[in-house]
Amino acid sequence: MSNSDLLLAHQENPKNLGKLIGATAIGEVGSIVVGDALRLYLKIEDNQITESRFQVFAARSMIASASALTEMLVGKTLEEALALTVDDICLYLDNIDRARLPLMPWGLEALHLAIAKNKGIEPQVDRDIDRLICRCHGITEQSIREAVEEDGITDVAGITAETQAGSGCGTCTADIQQIINEVLRKPEPASPMAGAGGRIALMRQMQGHIQTIQDSLEGEAHIELWDVKDTTVIIRGTNIADPEKLAKRIEMVFRDEVDATLSVEVHE
Repeated sequence: MSNSDLLLAHQENPKNLGKLIGATAIGEVGSIVVGDALRLYLKIEDNQITESRFQVFAARSMIASASALTEMLVGKTLEEALALTVDDICLYLDNIDRARLPLMPWGLEALHLAIAKNKGIEPQVDRDIDRLICRCHGITEQSIREAVEEDGITDVAGITAETQAGSGCGTCTADIQQIINEVLRKPEPASPMAGAGGRIALMRQMQGHIQTIQDSLEGEAHIELWDVKDTTVIIRGTNIADPEKLAKRIEMVFRDEVDATLSVEVHE
């Protein structure tokens, strides 16, 4: 089978596609709310990945690399899995040209997120992978920088028209503006959602509070920080007895500890 045939085989007949019941760790990239997302499931025993599956939601360009990755992961330790790069996936697919795969395969990012959740640490993405800014459309930081530097775009609306970044859930617009400012050497505009360390620090702060509330929930109830639209925080939950009551509880914490302008919605 030629390398082109192998890539096509993983694209058209992906391996390990579907939900993994009893997964030890789950990593998700994109936004199911918008429509493009990838979810990677891992089963981990004694620091070794024994099974891996994935689901895609509209993100067809990510299927082949995720399919190959799930095959590569089985039998690897967590450390070996974290060391995998885009070049390793290319080599596994009969050494195809790297340009044949997305610059940032979502499977790899989901892998880092899943293992980080499992270990309770901050995810470390391989430095060889360009930072993903718009997860809804897979637009990287470098693509945005090039649009500013080479095409002379100077505002978020122009970036969105050029690359689609920011046209999905919209949560990346603050990051896009920051990149524009860095390239053009503009001072950062004041934002009621900026916080002391910017949007990323704000998201981490909210995630910490979500984890504390999660630990206090009874039974199989589960919540996770899903999206932020302007000042509305969207929480995804399962087995929630009273979503509206829980939303008010989280909102009270966020307004006291994070930002007084925030509102919260809990969706199942």
